[in-house]
Amino acid sequence: MFLLRKTIDELPKKLKESIEVFGKETTEFILKELKKENPENVLTKRVGSIDDLSKENLEEIKKQNWLHESILAQSGIRTKYNPDKDKFKLILEGINEFVKTWDQQTINELQKEIDQSLNKFEYPEGYTFVKNVKEGIRNGCRISGRLLYPKDEGFIGWHTNANDPGLRIYLNWTDNPNKEGGLLYEKDNQIVLDPDNEPFLLRAFVGGPNQFHAVKAGKGNRLSLGFRFLRKGENKEI
Repeated sequence: MFLLRKTIDELPKKLKESIEVFGKETTEFILKELKKENPENVLTKRVGSIDDLSKENLEEIKKQNWLHESILAQSGIRTKYNPDKDKFKLILEGINEFVKTWDQQTINELQKEIDQSLNKFEYPEGYTFVKNVKEGIRNGCRISGRLLYPKDEGFIGWHTNANDPGLRIYLNWTDNPNKEGGLLYEKDNQIVLDPDNEPFLLRAFVGGPNQFHAVKAGKGNRLSLGFRFLRKGENKEI
């Protein structure tokens, strides 16, 4: 799996400024809400254990019909939240500005992933995705996920995003940079951990058939905002 990885200092100024404030404030807000008996703005899912991220578990999952994501990503301890729309719009503008800065080599690498994982796969009728990276850059992005993973126990199990395929961009914050948490993916039949060893990271990769990946929080509370390219005619609203 090709992984594009950027630290905050490698991003355009507009995006950098908006995410620094949003990440800190949002993490503090969610953690505060979770301490309430009946939090109104967050929904916590707690299924399975972090042992679900083992190589053995991944091999078992591969034997299932992983095209239907309803059977995947079921294990996990994480919190879904509603972002501040005004602040989020600033980040979305920054993301759309950022993808326009990609050089041809980056575009080629991502397009190669799409061609190998998606364009050669015969999807059932009804599955749609952006097949061309340059088209996606022109269309712009929308939100695809918003999750907080609590430190030590937070994770999401192995999945492919095959039910909603295409290029994914994730903004990740951690309040305690560490080498235990981060993005897990398979490469050369081995599990690789791309660590959350920076307070903020941007990652981009292709989700789809055989693109197995997972996440764990490690020693810090981990906030994640996900984006994907808009399909033709799709609503841009958050």
